[in-house]
Amino acid sequence: MNASSHHYYRVLVGRASATYDLAADLDTLTIDDEAGRPSRLEVRAPDPYRVLSQAVREGMDVTVELGSTTDHEVVFRGFVTRVEGDFPEDAIPTISVVAHDRRARLGLRERSRRLPNQRLSDVVREVARSHFSQVEVDVPGDPDFDINGIRQPGISDLRFLLALAEEFQCQLLLERRGDEDVLRFVSLETLYRQEPALTMHYQRAHVDHLLLSFRPVVDIAELRLPIARMAIDAQSAEQPEVQQSTAEPPTVHDDSGDDGFSRLQADAPERALRLLPLRAAAQEVEQTMIRELGTVRLGEAPPFLTPEQASERGSNRVAHRLLGMRARGRSRGLPSLRASQIANIQDVGARFSGNWYLTSVRHVVDGSGYHTELECER
Repeated sequence: MNASSHHYYRVLVGRASATYDLAADLDTLTIDDEAGRPSRLEVRAPDPYRVLSQAVREGMDVTVELGSTTDHEVVFRGFVTRVEGDFPEDAIPTISVVAHDRRARLGLRERSRRLPNQRLSDVVREVARSHFSQVEVDVPGDPDFDINGIRQPGISDLRFLLALAEEFQCQLLLERRGDEDVLRFVSLETLYRQEPALTMHYQRAHVDHLLLSFRPVVDIAELRLPIARMAIDAQSAEQPEVQQSTAEPPTVHDDSGDDGFSRLQADAPERALRLLPLRAAAQEVEQTMIRELGTVRLGEAPPFLTPEQASERGSNRVAHRLLGMRARGRSRGLPSLRASQIANIQDVGARFSGNWYLTSVRHVVDGSGYHTELECER
């Protein structure tokens, strides 16, 4: 697939100086970026001479750049994990190349070991240091696993770190800084509080980031409360009180200055008048439902913790009350968009406009060009 005058595609595969650009060959390219998980690249290309399947091997490096001819950037950097050929009866042979980012190397070996007398940050760095020269840990609390330590029970480093991330409500992220890949272990609370990476507008002219479609869903079963984990102090046999943050839910606002009601009043004043009481009652009903659900939910915790340990573990818990909202969207190609960012979505009504946490981002290049799909929550 040749890049047009507006689009730029580059898919370098190889090792050291022996590289080849698959951009001119590919039929489709998909990059799946899921928050906290290794990103996955899949490239499909015709292979009429049966040479690509011979030349491209597992373990080779892959770098993908996407964007426009004047503004493009690296969207994926990793290594080939799978090569699949297809030699059909009545069509041109094809090759499918799958690659994952460097976090996947943590999953290649299983280990069984105990890590005593270390804090959470020390454990993460020790497990990851064989694959990453730069490891950053950003957590509000840094629990101490004391003399008993923590055990990696015959599983891969990746599974172990993902289990720690789930236990302490963190994400295992990969950040590209120049030629370096930095592994980051970051609390969800920190990620939820970050500033928006960009603002996207639905069907508004003359904007930098146009949102082509957006499909939000509100489900009461998806509303998530902050977790309170109670334990018993081994010395006093009392339950230490874990302080919970009273942080507000994600920001909700529509910067267009109009939630649509004024336009409805101008176009259909009688309908607007009938709708006014229901609109006024909406917020009160929502607050009543939240009160019925409570302020926190109880979670499991180790049975014996000191008050200090309980406080350290509690400080890593997500304090935000998620609103039970999930959404899918589609835009023109946005190479800078990544999972675990905050996106400010606008022009989708007062209730759905505002900041959303990106749980998944997919970059797709096919016959129709380059577009980006996103999934988000708040």
